[in-house]
Amino acid sequence: MAVPLQVYPLTTQNARVSNLAGDSSTVRTELRGSSAGGADAYRSDVDNLIEQAYRQI
Repeated sequence: MAVPLQVYPLTTQNARVSNLAGDSSTVRTELRGSSAGGADAYRSDVDNLIEQAYRQI
């Protein structure tokens, strides 16, 4: 079963968190609005797609 192609910006889970060194200059800003703009649902969708892809591998 193939993972459906989605029209989301290309980001990874790691791009959404600060790095371990505490250097915020390498942290990318969020591409979507706040949680009021549906960012929580977007994150959930992306997390589910990543999980589906790992299951296929």
